[in-house]
Amino acid sequence: MPGRVYGQLPQSELDFLESSLAEHPELPALITLHHHPVDVGCDWMQPIGLRNREDFWQIVDRFPQVKIVLWGHIHQEQELNRNGVHLMATPSTCIQFTSGSSDFSVEPLAPGYRWLELMTSGEFSSEVGRANDFEFELDQNSSGY
Repeated sequence: MPGRVYGQLPQSELDFLESSLAEHPELPALITLHHHPVDVGCDWMQPIGLRNREDFWQIVDRFPQVKIVLWGHIHQEQELNRNGVHLMATPSTCIQFTSGSSDFSVEPLAPGYRWLELMTSGEFSSEVGRANDFEFELDQNSSGY
């Protein structure tokens, strides 16, 4: 959504997702988004997630080949499960937002990334790495980044 912090998938993207999944039911699928399609446990992030997440899940729930839904935006590592689908957030390569915070908050974790190893069977492995040798100054009293 231009000029907005939240995300919303246009109908054309939802249609593309549905037709792609329908066209290849035999292939394991990984879906990546920028905005989080579930509640991530941070009150202040709730209004800046994917606004039409119900439309997104109505499609995903119909296709058992979806193995992973992956997103960024929340600047923190997270792993959840929803109806057998692995839900994963990746940390930021910049500052990290505090997990479970009610108000905006950052924590002194090093920049991070998530790597994935995908097998043709639909199995996968994933880990988060951190740039531990990276030096940076973090203003933990900031009201926004």
